[in-house]
Amino acid sequence: MRYAGCYVTFDDEQEQTLRSALRERLELHRREELSAYVAFLWNTERMLSDGLTANEAGELLSGIRRLYDRTARRTLPYITPTLTTLTDAQIDELVDNIQQRNQDFREKYLADDTEVRHQNRVEGIVERLQRWTGNLTKEQLDERLRSSTDPVPRWFEYRHTKQQEFIALLRRKPSDEQLLEFLVNWWIDQSDLPTQTRATNQQLYAEVADIVAELDSTLSSRQRELALETLADYRSMFETVATRNAGESASTERKHRINDE
Repeated sequence: MRYAGCYVTFDDEQEQTLRSALRERLELHRREELSAYVAFLWNTERMLSDGLTANEAGELLSGIRRLYDRTARRTLPYITPTLTTLTDAQIDELVDNIQQRNQDFREKYLADDTEVRHQNRVEGIVERLQRWTGNLTKEQLDERLRSSTDPVPRWFEYRHTKQQEFIALLRRKPSDEQLLEFLVNWWIDQSDLPTQTRATNQQLYAEVADIVAELDSTLSSRQRELALETLADYRSMFETVATRNAGESASTERKHRINDE
């Protein structure tokens, strides 16, 4: 809800509808999908504990993609009924916010100075990885990323095209089914991804597996320990939520209804 609210200001009815739909979706996620996340984290801990090979890194990347695809595919049907109710004014607001974020992205990751682009890319990746490893130095990634494929220009071009198609579709007041089909193709299947962009993505995918394996070999004992602790914390949290009994779930749902009223 907070993320969606960064793009569009929903009216009370839209917000209530979306909150209710997302609660239902989260409960389904808890019952049917969290166990797959737990298994993935167990497997990641096992591989990380004695050092990752390039094949294992590739397996992890594939696993992340499978989890994303399944979660996104099953979440979109809960979101589209609200998106199809957006008014013209809300769509205009959405356009303004998309344009502003695109401009911010261009300035950071599509700067004319290639060195600035590279350093921003390294800093962004280091910042995300440090959530798992603690203090990660730029030197551990700088040269590895410098020689890797930069997918951003082609990826941004595709995203920009799909954003324009998305706005045009919203203005035509699509049915829930029409919007769902569009979003599934854009965010998951990408059947219309340009051939060269797809080839660039595939090349980068192979490179990233090698980079992750090489980075793993540079981790200090403390960095590896912290990464394993973080994985274990997430796994434990997911296990607790996934095994929450139905009675507690029903009680929580009643509490939500009372608060909404």
